[in-house]
Amino acid sequence: MRNVIARHAIAVTVLSIAGLLWTLFVNGAVPFIATPTLGQAASMMGYAQAFANQHWYSVYGHAFGYPVPAALATGLPLAWAAAWPIRFGTGAADAYSLAVALWLTVGYAGAYRLTRMLGARECIAVLSATVWMSLPMVWAHQGYSSLGLGLGMLPLYVSSSLAILDAGALPLLARSRRVAWFIALCTVAIFMDGYSFMMFVTAASVLFVFRTMTNDGSRARLVGFAAPVYAAGFIAAFLVYTRYVGRTGFEPSPLDFFRGWSLDLAFAAMPTSGEFWLWDLLGWARARSEALYFGDASVWTTTFALPLAAAGLYCMISMRARPPRTWAMLAIALFGLYMALGPTIKIDSVKPDGMAGPLMSAHQGLMPTGSAILSEHVPGLKSMRAPYRWEALFLLGMWGLVAMKAASSTCPRAWQWGALYLLLIAMGAPHPLALWGDYKAFHRDFSTIDRDVVLPLAARVAPGSRVFFVPYTNDVMANYLSPKLRVVSYNIGGDKQIEIARGAWPTGLRQFDMNRFDATDVPRIRSALLEGDVDVVIVPYFNSLWAAHMWPCVAEARGFSKFTLDIYRRADFLCPDQIRAKDAATVAALSGDEFLDVDSQPLFALITLKRKYSDAAGRERARLRILSDVTFPIDIVRDEKAAGLVLGEGWYPPEPFNRWSQAKSVLTLPVPPSCVENGCKAVFRFAAFSASAPRPVTVLLSMANRPAVASSATMVDEGEHELALVIPKGERVVTVNVAVPAATSPSALGVSVDARVLGISLKRIDFQP
Repeated sequence: MRNVIARHAIAVTVLSIAGLLWTLFVNGAVPFIATPTLGQAASMMGYAQAFANQHWYSVYGHAFGYPVPAALATGLPLAWAAAWPIRFGTGAADAYSLAVALWLTVGYAGAYRLTRMLGARECIAVLSATVWMSLPMVWAHQGYSSLGLGLGMLPLYVSSSLAILDAGALPLLARSRRVAWFIALCTVAIFMDGYSFMMFVTAASVLFVFRTMTNDGSRARLVGFAAPVYAAGFIAAFLVYTRYVGRTGFEPSPLDFFRGWSLDLAFAAMPTSGEFWLWDLLGWARARSEALYFGDASVWTTTFALPLAAAGLYCMISMRARPPRTWAMLAIALFGLYMALGPTIKIDSVKPDGMAGPLMSAHQGLMPTGSAILSEHVPGLKSMRAPYRWEALFLLGMWGLVAMKAASSTCPRAWQWGALYLLLIAMGAPHPLALWGDYKAFHRDFSTIDRDVVLPLAARVAPGSRVFFVPYTNDVMANYLSPKLRVVSYNIGGDKQIEIARGAWPTGLRQFDMNRFDATDVPRIRSALLEGDVDVVIVPYFNSLWAAHMWPCVAEARGFSKFTLDIYRRADFLCPDQIRAKDAATVAALSGDEFLDVDSQPLFALITLKRKYSDAAGRERARLRILSDVTFPIDIVRDEKAAGLVLGEGWYPPEPFNRWSQAKSVLTLPVPPSCVENGCKAVFRFAAFSASAPRPVTVLLSMANRPAVASSATMVDEGEHELALVIPKGERVVTVNVAVPAATSPSALGVSVDARVLGISLKRIDFQP
């Protein structure tokens, strides 16, 4: 008997190791050889490097998104774990793979644990865990970094909620351990990924409802113990998370976005060609692209569910005795499927001819599902703008039904379940050689980026410099490069992070347009450098978003499968030579500027002030030189050249008879020599928008560097008025802030459809003794 037990233990151990190795292989987490992805990994490793540069307990990045400390909205446990290998000298690619391997192992153990809790034997539990970690919903989401890990850890989360339901009658110490574990997992879940956290909340709620409905004997214990623990875990995690990120939510996406990224039932039933070796071999696959389908590639590369769905439904139907957990798993699956469908049912829905965008209107689907009200109004759910990911909850339910059916089978039939699980693994497996080639190419390109970009930049940009990449965009590369160079960058990757950081940028930087770089940026770059807001401006000759996903562009990428190359083929994903040619005229204009130095390298150009203008006195001389052509009085409406030199942030484009300010605006004026010696006053002539006796409008003028020097007046009509600001002697250049607290828009007043917030219409500026 002892030998039988030993052989069984050895078999379980060997099978567990094999299952874990397959999990790491299929997800690309093989340190020193392969990396699961590049783009999200580069961004994540930027945070990890920033943490490693700081204290061991750091959870904010200070190297990008300057001056706001950058919170990591998703993936904090991953980045924090990856920071530790970096501290000991491990490269970014291997540190990332080690951290992903850690969390995949945790997810694998959680899937094993949940299968055991559902009653399955050890060997079946190992195979069941391997099936879960091999689903395309997990491995095909590795390009989304922590999202794939969060979905992989769903069984672990659910097992912890089941443990709470079963803990009411345990001794105090045992209950305390389970409660602590549950609350810890709630916190890990919300910081790892918001989608899987909401699925955790949903699955736990369904399990709780079914347990209370079907177990009269322990209902009071469930309500008195499990419910408060659930509430404490989820609410505490939410409060800690919102305090960390600094807000409770972001502007929700329109329903057309939800429809575009909802599950098309055809994607669940038939895989995408080029992705799965078995289905391509059998010819059961369909070619798909963003030119034809709504959303993006993630919607159809991650959602193939037919094998596990068929197995789960068969197991449900064939069970003779159906315990309450069976119905709970079915309910979890059905709710997940319902939410995955989004606001509108789609079955092989394609874009109309000539349509280019990813969004989908209601009339382009078959029929509404009724979930639009949830996506629009329910907190948490309205942030889950890619509904197809709810399919993970459907798969969890189906996976659980298979495990329960396997657990109820007799021992002689165990081999049949083993065969079924192996078949499910095979049916969800990608082309192994192609995928492995992609993973190795991602690993290689981390080193390539370090060689081609990090080292040349490090030789030219001093540590501690404040840098700005133009054009600014979703700057994933800024996340990666800045902490490596030990500089601070205003740029940051992530749409929401850009929104947060940009609000704190200096006024001059907020004048730059996202995703645009042309000759109009030359004076803006010069001004940013002269104002001392930036030490170095970097013009990358690579796409700061997409090159982080495939270096340096699709046409020049090496070692990737055709399937992966096709995913990243985009009209706006240009190669370095193309970007250099496109930006050549603007860079030439920068080179011709008398105040700027341009260092043009193969993959970037660096713009700095010439040495004689780099200190405070030099910047003052440069500002005076730039403004030397300005003569007074300035006709702001007619003299567009002078107006362009003095008007800063907060001014609308010129109109035939007006130059409107916003509620807050800035202008810079050269001071005549006589005023420098004796002092004088700057006189502004303007009209206040919609000023009247019932609606008085106050205008405030103040010097930027001397706020105590200020002047104000209140207007009660829309006629022209004068307001003087005293300029103390000794000032050669003055920056004036204009504030109109009561500024409003014509549309708000019902005057017209113009939604611009209008302050004053500036007409003329002059200096008087």
